[in-house]
Amino acid sequence: MLATSARVGWKHPYAGDLLLPISERFFAGGSSTLRGFSLDDAGPPGGGQVLLIGNLEYRFPLKKLPTHNFYGALFYDTGNVFETPADVSLRKFSQTIGFGLRYMTPLGPVRIDVGDNLMPRPQDKKYHVFFSLGFPF
Repeated sequence: MLATSARVGWKHPYAGDLLLPISERFFAGGSSTLRGFSLDDAGPPGGGQVLLIGNLEYRFPLKKLPTHNFYGALFYDTGNVFETPADVSLRKFSQTIGFGLRYMTPLGPVRIDVGDNLMPRPQDKKYHVFFSLGFPF
């Protein structure tokens, strides 16, 4: 099964402010956005006004295992957070790939994902591992 997600957001400062309060800014990175980054670590350190995220995930049953509740996943995540609309550039899109294992329960999947950041910044780790409940998107 193929699962996709696209998220686009733009928040503009209001009431004469030049900057958005940090609580109103977009952040990306983590188990449900860009799995090659730590939580909220993609984009500028203080978040931004613009969010562009795309996810593609191929989910498949692991039929060779003794139980039929295990699934595998291969994924590709792209996008980023940008400080202002003027900063948006395809060159600044992050690219992450990875794989995951899901165990289906009556309440939803228990999952582990390993994300590989294809274009890490000097301060970034190359791989991130996430243990989560539920589908990523």
